[in-house]
Amino acid sequence: MQAVESIILLEIVISLFIGVTFYRYNRKKEGLFFSESDKCVYLNNKKILNLRSCSMNYRFMKYLFDNSNRVITEKELKDNVFFRDIYINKLVSNLNLPAEVRENIFIIENRTVILLPLSHKKQR
Repeated sequence: MQAVESIILLEIVISLFIGVTFYRYNRKKEGLFFSESDKCVYLNNKKILNLRSCSMNYRFMKYLFDNSNRVITEKELKDNVFFRDIYINKLVSNLNLPAEVRENIFIIENRTVILLPLSHKKQR
């Protein structure tokens, strides 16, 4: 009788584990998003950029995602993120994002950058 109870308990634990895993997997976001917990940028649940904690790229991407859909100037990045002179084109280039992704998510002009969600087309 005790063996049957142990088997039933084990089945319940396994079912809960499978349920939680399935729930977490299905909660992933579509489109482009930044995960602070694993320091990665995802596009449709596929990892496209892996970042080291406290690196320049990590700080840059975190700031962009925290301030997406608005104009960010080089001066703002200097004052709030890097504390030294920077060049937006160089920062974006150093991310090593796939070209098609980079072209669709950034608007760079006049020493400013805007990070756009992929659901919006760039208006030029």
